[in-house]
Amino acid sequence: MSVPFYDWYCLRGDVYKVAEQTTTATRRKTRELMPEVLGFKSWIEMEGRVLREFEVENDEATRRAACWVGCQHGKTFRVGVSMPSQPRRPNFVVLISVDGIPQGCFSDPDRCEDVRRPKYIDGQRYGTYVLRSFQFARRGRTYADEHLTSPNVGLGEILVTFYTFDKDQSSTVPKNPRPRLPEGPVAHACDLAKDDLRSCVKLGPPRIDLHAGRSSLEVLTEMEVVCSIAFKYRTMDVLLAKGITCSRAKQDTVFNLGARQQYSDEEEEEEIERELQGLKARVAVLEELRVSKLKASAHIATLQLAEKGRLVEYEWEGHPEVIDGTMEE
Repeated sequence: MSVPFYDWYCLRGDVYKVAEQTTTATRRKTRELMPEVLGFKSWIEMEGRVLREFEVENDEATRRAACWVGCQHGKTFRVGVSMPSQPRRPNFVVLISVDGIPQGCFSDPDRCEDVRRPKYIDGQRYGTYVLRSFQFARRGRTYADEHLTSPNVGLGEILVTFYTFDKDQSSTVPKNPRPRLPEGPVAHACDLAKDDLRSCVKLGPPRIDLHAGRSSLEVLTEMEVVCSIAFKYRTMDVLLAKGITCSRAKQDTVFNLGARQQYSDEEEEEEIERELQGLKARVAVLEELRVSKLKASAHIATLQLAEKGRLVEYEWEGHPEVIDGTMEE
C-alpha cells in the first residue's frame, strides 16, 4: 500500500509494528474518559479547553475507540494526539478526517524526540504560513437536488487514524489539490433522515502561523493501521435529547487543559523557547527584506536625481542651448 500525503506528521526512525493481542480482547465501555487504544490517545480542544467525552468505547479487539463530545457553533477547535513511548524510535503517521474529508496532519517532522508530547492539527494550510482554523458551525436547512444522491459519509464525526509505515521516499508525482472543507455550512441529504445532524465543521478566517507546513510530496509505503479514534460531535441540547449526558454536564462541557496536562514545566518552557526562536528567525528574515527594499528604493531615487540634473534644455533669446545642470554658475 502506497499513499501520497501532504502536511502529515511522521515520527522517523526504526519500524515499529504493533503486536497482535495474544490474550482475549475485552470490550470496555466507560463514561467521561479520554479515548485510548494501545496507548494512543486523542482529544478535542475548543478554544483552549479540552472537550469532555461521553460514552467512551474502547474496543481492543478491533483497535477502535469512539465517543461523543459537545460542540458550540462558532467556536474554533483543534485535534490533539499523544503516542506511547517505545524502546525504539517508531514510525508513526496520523491522518485526521473531518466530516468524511481527509485532512493533513502535523507539519513539523523534526519534533519527534518525545512521542508522548502532545501534537496538534489546527486547520487547513494555504501556502507556508497561512492557516484557517477549524470551526464548529450550524448546518444549512435548504436542500438542493444534487445533495439527495450524494450523502456525506462521516458527517458529524472527526476520525483520527494512526498508521505505521516501513519507509518513505521522495516522489516526482505532480501535486494534486487536497480535498478541502466547504467555505460555509452546506446541507446534505442525510439531514432529512437524521435530525440530530445540526452541526458541521467549516474553516475560519485566514491567519498567520509561523510553524511552516511541509510543501514537498512524499509517498509512504507498506502502511498499516494501528488504531483509530472517532469523535461524534453534537450540540449539548442534542446530547441531552439523546440521553447521552445529563443536564449537570451542560455547564461542565469543557474544563481546563491543566486537568489533563501530563508534562512538566521544563517541557513547557522548551516548547515556548522553540516558538520564540521561530519568531526571532522570522523577524530576522523580515528585517533583512525591509533593509534590502530600502536600499533598492534609495538607489532608484539617486538615479532619478542624477538623470534630472544631468542635462537641462532651455531657450535663451530664441536660441535653444543645452548646458550641464550640475555646473555652478
